[in-house]
Amino acid sequence: MSDDWADEPDLPEHVPPQEDRLWSHPSEYRGPHKEQSRRIVVFLSALGLILVGLIVAKTAWPTTTIDQKTKATPTSTLSIGTSTSNHIEDLAKALVAIELPGKQSRTIYGLAISPDGYILVPANLVGTGKVFSARTTGNPPMPARLVAESASADTAVFKVSAVLSDYISGTSQKVASPGEMTIGIGPNSTFSKPNLVISQIQQTGMQQILPGGQRSENTYLADPAQKFNPEGLLFVDSQGNPLGLGLGTISNKWVIAPLSSMLAEAQKIELANGAPQGWLGIVGISASSPPNTKTPTSKGVIVYSVTSHSPAQKAGIQPNDEIVALDNEPVATLQQLQSMLAQFPSGSQVTLTIARQARTFDKTIQLGVNSQG
Repeated sequence: MSDDWADEPDLPEHVPPQEDRLWSHPSEYRGPHKEQSRRIVVFLSALGLILVGLIVAKTAWPTTTIDQKTKATPTSTLSIGTSTSNHIEDLAKALVAIELPGKQSRTIYGLAISPDGYILVPANLVGTGKVFSARTTGNPPMPARLVAESASADTAVFKVSAVLSDYISGTSQKVASPGEMTIGIGPNSTFSKPNLVISQIQQTGMQQILPGGQRSENTYLADPAQKFNPEGLLFVDSQGNPLGLGLGTISNKWVIAPLSSMLAEAQKIELANGAPQGWLGIVGISASSPPNTKTPTSKGVIVYSVTSHSPAQKAGIQPNDEIVALDNEPVATLQQLQSMLAQFPSGSQVTLTIARQARTFDKTIQLGVNSQG
């Protein structure tokens, strides 16, 4: 049936008044325009619900200012300032491509840790190859040899016969915490602007089982918010402080080796294989009390003189300054300070606690190579 009277062939030509009939046409009890109005209301209501849903989804669905080229969805928002962004780009320059030999040759990324050509790589990524090549930003491939590796610390060190101008120095004391957002830094195919991916630390203190049954202590597990090959990625926090190197994925989680323990182990490997010891550039004397003195002085090392163009001079250390600690470990004598510094290769960063005119402060110094003797 239709609402149009003319479409009804069985209706009489003359329709009596409604009060004289026992039946009614739908238009007589709904009204001629009520059906159309009802349809319009239903349509507008559905459209309103769709718009509200889109607004809620936009608010709840996080976005990020990093890596706008990808369509992947990060787990949370993360914004970084310009200075941090520039620092991250500098860190990316320290990544070195290592070509692994074999039938299934592949590329992993290591981290330059010394100007003397030392490169840090997670040990379980190396495999059993004997011949390697390395490529730094803007340079052709060069031969690289595996100096040594420590399976227990998941640390391998490569060496190239070249001076590395871009490298990460010092022992990173930064430790990741669960729930912390992290940025993975990886070079792109042209080694220009780095690829950045955002992730979230899910667990810390994990043990990663390595080839040969060894275990890597204190491994981090992170949620891979964006798809990217994690092997060799340098993970940093939102301020650009290095956290660790990527090992791979397991159960859809990124496995990250803590950089703090890897760097400490790498320094031992460097020194054992002839890397120059770190040089501070001071002449000092122990600050112990002289004999027959009733008034004791504080223990430490008094700076007698500072060598020109040395790391100490660049850091602003002055004669008569008193070095009372190195990396928060108290220093009692000059011999102890020399022994502690001998554990660091050139390029390492150390923090000296200085006492000067009744005030104490910390100085972070990058150790150099003694070219004067």
